Amino acid sequence: MDVFEEALNISESCVWRWVKSGKLPKPFRPTKRSSLFDMEECQKAIDKMAGGKV
Repeated sequence: MDVFEEALNISESCVWRWVKSGKLPKPFRPTKRSSLFDMEECQKAIDKMAGGKV
């Protein structure tokens, strides 16, 4: 989660709003208290938001 907050300069609540809206991929939840994101899917989403400019 911190990776998104730092890379995109957004809050944790914003990360979850973006997941809910589809801007960011949904995480895999191995337990009720943890969330794991596929970094490849996340990078694609970030690139898409940046208009493909990296």
